[in-house]
Amino acid sequence: MQDYIRQELWLFAWGAAFGCALAFLYDCFRILRRVFSHSLLWITVEDVIYWLIYGNVSFVFLYWIDDGKIRLCAVLAASLGTLLYELIGPIVVRIASKGLIWACNILKKWKRWLTVAFSKGIIKLCKHFRIGKKKRKQENGPKKEKKMPKKNGI
Repeated sequence: MQDYIRQELWLFAWGAAFGCALAFLYDCFRILRRVFSHSLLWITVEDVIYWLIYGNVSFVFLYWIDDGKIRLCAVLAASLGTLLYELIGPIVVRIASKGLIWACNILKKWKRWLTVAFSKGIIKLCKHFRIGKKKRKQENGPKKEKKMPKKNGI
């Protein structure tokens, strides 16, 4: 009996962790939406991708956790894990969004410097390995002048 209860507790714990992980996955999409502007079509595509991942991962999880039997305990645990994550989710989204926006602003400021530094590095590499230079034909001796044809009768 004690092993059965231990197994049920593990099932519940894994279900709650699973719910938290799926809620975090959706928050990753939310963070990207806050940082980069999205059209309604793109948001719809992201949501469809999320729900496809959610459905497939849920199926695999339920199959793995209890040999494919859909148990109310596992579903409730995943729901509870999602609800628990939602307590800290808005904080995670706010902090991660601000951090990502800050990093993007820094990269925008450094964009010109990074572009110039990168292109100078590429140019040096090309010169070093002689990439992109046309080979000139070597001439043998001095240039010969073309003779002008003689005019007859004048």
